[in-house]
Amino acid sequence: MPKHHRPRRRPATLTAPRPRLPPRLARRDCPVLAQNWDAVMAFCAVQTQWRHGPSGHPTGLDYAACRAAVAALGLRWKDVFAGLRIMEAEVLEAIQER
Repeated sequence: MPKHHRPRRRPATLTAPRPRLPPRLARRDCPVLAQNWDAVMAFCAVQTQWRHGPSGHPTGLDYAACRAAVAALGLRWKDVFAGLRIMEAEVLEAIQER
């Protein structure tokens, strides 16, 4: 088989760098309990994954896209899902209060 047709071997493990906090949060202290850190980092990583209703307002996170982002971070979905849902609910409530 010609050299250019050989499939590449994938590394045994893939790692992704952990995301940094958005600049607006990095400027101020934001205490986070250690057991919630991965969920907070996952939430920061999925900030662009909102579903919007006909009115243009967010209706919730797109969980399929969020799952892909969480996997890319090297985190387990079942470890961060509950935390994502709590933060999602708080964001939606804050939007409704406006």
